[in-house]
Amino acid sequence: MHYNIITIAPAPEPKPDARREIAKDLFVYTAGRLLVEAVKEGFKEGFNAF
Repeated sequence: MHYNIITIAPAPEPKPDARREIAKDLFVYTAGRLLVEAVKEGFKEGFNAF
């Protein structure tokens, strides 16, 4: 019997979801890092003010 790989496992469909998940995780990670940096800078500025 001959199977077509495309019919067994439709590869193009899961890819956008995976890419979206990776992009979302990367965005959350980047936003988290920026937030941490901003808080650190804020503490530095706050301590310098006193």
